[in-house]
Amino acid sequence: MVNKHFLYYACHISLFLIVMMAVGRVLPGPESYIDDTLATMFCRFLYSDVNCETLYDTLFYIDMFVILSLAVLIYLAFFNLINRYRKR
Repeated sequence: MVNKHFLYYACHISLFLIVMMAVGRVLPGPESYIDDTLATMFCRFLYSDVNCETLYDTLFYIDMFVILSLAVLIYLAFFNLINRYRKR
């Protein structure tokens, strides 16, 4: 028999991954919403060198941070709405 807590947390993790993939799919490429000067500034901070490879790595890191932030907000709002609906 499967442990109920394991199944409960597995469902939460899978839902978060689905939300994260949906947010990542909906957002356009990071070049369209991240300013070049901001990306260059972060790249210089992280790598102390700006070239094409490090710039794309920096864009990837910023994009993942944005996706994770939005996914956490949507996930928490979704479960807040579910808890409010269950309390009625």
